[in-house]
Amino acid sequence: KRHFYGSGESFLWQLEPIKGLPPLPSAQSGDEPPDHLVHCHRWSGENNYFLLSSKDYLAMGSGGHFGLWIDSELLHGSSGPSATFNNPPLCEKVPPPPDYHITGRGGTDHSAATDKRGTTTPSEELRVGEFVCDVLEVWGVDGHAIKRRNAELTRQGVSP
Repeated sequence: KRHFYGSGESFLWQLEPIKGLPPLPSAQSGDEPPDHLVHCHRWSGENNYFLLSSKDYLAMGSGGHFGLWIDSELLHGSSGPSATFNNPPLCEKVPPPPDYHITGRGGTDHSAATDKRGTTTPSEELRVGEFVCDVLEVWGVDGHAIKRRNAELTRQGVSP
């Protein structure tokens, strides 16, 4: 039986293009002003559905839909509103390429099977965005490794 794991340190984020704003002054000549806003969706405290993984997918957040779902090939994914992170869909619903015919992808099918809230309604299904991964970067931080590194730096007289 699969179980969610992780902690309240988990979060989802998304970039939003800045549109219609006047150019920002640059600190140095040649610096480009930011062209995107970063939205961080932290743990809402509503549930503990942080991470769920299997040989078929990796998912973050739940309680409605997965906040982020990526397939086993790390090529396709979906995002919907999750209670865990109180996030909107992180992307728009984009139709798959015409030659894409794989069943069992993310979104409402997997979310509804995992969540305790039952089946999704057509209006909820419209709120799930789908995407194709061009690049995927996964980060992890080992708390014990950081403590060991900081202890070694302190031993060497360097402030961590």
